[in-house]
Amino acid sequence: MLFKTSSEKVIKLRERIEVKRQELHKKHANLLEDIQTLHEQKDDEFTQAILEDDTSYSDTKIRKSIAKANEELQDVRSQLQALDKLEAKQLEGLKGEVDAEFNKVRREEQARLDKHAEKIRLSKIEYLDLLIQHREEVSKAERRLREVNQVREQVGIKTLPVDMTMGFPINVYTGSEIHPVIMVGELRDAYQGRFPYAKHVKEKYSK
Repeated sequence: MLFKTSSEKVIKLRERIEVKRQELHKKHANLLEDIQTLHEQKDDEFTQAILEDDTSYSDTKIRKSIAKANEELQDVRSQLQALDKLEAKQLEGLKGEVDAEFNKVRREEQARLDKHAEKIRLSKIEYLDLLIQHREEVSKAERRLREVNQVREQVGIKTLPVDMTMGFPINVYTGSEIHPVIMVGELRDAYQGRFPYAKHVKEKYSK
């Protein structure tokens, strides 16, 4: 039988051995039950012979049956021991293959994760660039407002504070609106495999 991987080879080997082991355990249990039944039958026949004063009674036949059952029981136990040794020997011989497979899978999975991490890294660069651009846009907006504010003062209108605060409040994470700045709570949820917002909130911003 051909196997795609060493892991598959080990799994199939253990499955086949376990099927045989269970078969032998069942046979072992049945033999124990048979031997007990034969001993009870031997005692009953002996008691009956005594009570009936049967001088022709002989337990030779049933003793042979008990001996045969005990011999089969010992044979089953020997097979179980041999099966354990076979399994241990086969698994020992596969250690090198399984270890090599593990290292191969580890390299492959690390390469796959590295590619995904690179996508995150590029997205992070793009996000940070957008955040810097937004800071610049905030500065432009504040300059325009200050100019108008000065004119307001010149015509006798009370000036108002000019602070766009990046255009949105900082450190606000309610879960009902997606904040443009990444929050610690969002990172924690995402890193644990949960999207930090309800489906309808995500859909609202995905349109």
